[in-house]
Amino acid sequence: MKTKFWIALLLLFASGLALGFFGGRAWEQARFHAILRAGPPRIEDWVMNKLEEQLKLTDEQLPVIREIVQRTAAEIHRIRDEGRQAFHACWEKALVEIRPGLTEDQRARLDAMDADDLRPRPFKDAPPPEPPPENKP
Repeated sequence: MKTKFWIALLLLFASGLALGFFGGRAWEQARFHAILRAGPPRIEDWVMNKLEEQLKLTDEQLPVIREIVQRTAAEIHRIRDEGRQAFHACWEKALVEIRPGLTEDQRARLDAMDADDLRPRPFKDAPPPEPPPENKP
């Protein structure tokens, strides 16, 4: 009788452990995908919230600082896009140099590969970033 009790208790503990582990992973994965679907917060909103909170900006300061932050965010988006274009151009150049050293079969497989297959990116399946927002007062 005592043995059955300990076996039942062990099974109950193991099932709780498994449920907690797999349920926790499922919850984290659902939360992560929800964040990805929502996209990143706009950088200017994040900066403005931080500045308002930390500096206690007045009503007169807000529009002036918001204009500067929006202009800076647009510049950051432009720089990021230029960097992305340079990155892709660099990869294209490397692929041109790689091709002569490959067999016909390898060239065919390289041609069939998607450009994203070669992009070192931590979230390869993440949606692309949003384009820069229009400056709105």
